[in-house]
Amino acid sequence: MDQLDVEGVYQVHSALVAKMAEDPELRSKCCWDGPYKSIAWILGENYGEGQDSGSVRDQVEDDVLKAKRFLVSKTLQDCSIIVAIKPVPLWQENEERDGRLRFGDSLYDFSISVIDLDPKSFDKIPFYYDQALEIATACEKTDL
Repeated sequence: MDQLDVEGVYQVHSALVAKMAEDPELRSKCCWDGPYKSIAWILGENYGEGQDSGSVRDQVEDDVLKAKRFLVSKTLQDCSIIVAIKPVPLWQENEERDGRLRFGDSLYDFSISVIDLDPKSFDKIPFYYDQALEIATACEKTDL
């Protein structure tokens, strides 16, 4: 899902931080501080309306979208999918309800949950970069 590895995203992040220091309004236009749960944030709809193609703003928008895609990817990497399956007692087999599976002669209730979908903020990118460096260093030391 992410087009750049963490090193590439870290460079994009650093460039964006520098551009936002020059133009503080850019921070809010890019939704740098959230809200991270809105569809507009993910799709980039809060930024770049009415901008000319090929402008500096288009490059900033492209960089912001790359960082957002990386962060969405990190959110999905951190989530957990929980599947619970339990046999249905014989006395409940005639009850009609969703979330049931039949395997052979046995009936099972099931549920699926996705947890830990907390969105990652732009400010986490340096943490991910440092973490990747630590992992690479540890692998070099252990000959992996």
